Amino acid sequence: MTDSSSLALEHLPGGSAPLYERIADEVRRRVDAGIWSRGHRLRSEAEIAADLQVARGTIRRAIALLVESGHLVQRQGVGTFVAGREGLRVPGRFESLGQRMERNGVDHETVELGRDVVDAPQPSGAPVRSLRVRRLRLLDGVPMSVLVNQIPLDIAPGIEQVDLVTMSLYTLLEKSFHVAIEHSELTFGAIAADAELAALLDVPVGAPLTHLVQSTYGPGDVRIDDAETWIRPDRHQPTVSLWRTNS
Repeated sequence: MTDSSSLALEHLPGGSAPLYERIADEVRRRVDAGIWSRGHRLRSEAEIAADLQVARGTIRRAIALLVESGHLVQRQGVGTFVAGREGLRVPGRFESLGQRMERNGVDHETVELGRDVVDAPQPSGAPVRSLRVRRLRLLDGVPMSVLVNQIPLDIAPGIEQVDLVTMSLYTLLEKSFHVAIEHSELTFGAIAADAELAALLDVPVGAPLTHLVQSTYGPGDVRIDDAETWIRPDRHQPTVSLWRTNS
């Protein structure tokens, strides 16, 4: 696959299900994992059929399934779009993108770029001894994002010796170190790719990237992770769902 809007036959789930159901399953995984976010416009039926080398009627049946399930919405004369996620999300569930990909079986790869132990500055108080790890995430073999995480060593003793690519970092913290993850603060921005990011993400120098800065906390506002992520917007568009609560 050359971009996140395309589908390729070799990336469809296997099994004996009819082809249109397998196509629908692949689209559903991308929507549920947030790879295709709300408002994402799908390629035309003819273009998808050409990508997959299948009959256009097969694509039409797959789309009909996804419209019925609430994953897609069709606008006459405009196109087919990812629908709002009101019926798809799990209220109160906090997940990283890596965890959503794991849960939905999305084919992705994480490559570690390096790690070191640093004294991480804190908004208030003394710096905290932390593991800093840099990783590259690929979707269908194409670079999607660069991630830098800083995890205090006192909340996960020994993490500096652990493999950090075979599972989501937050899954590892929860399962192996019994760290309770409660909430996160996230700031969105945009940045031009410098030479290093451009080389890692396979984009031109100066290309626009989505820039996320995230701090994650456990019970009692214990700081668990400070993260910075640079994302190719043609590969993934982060989506945040907000609820109004009664006070």
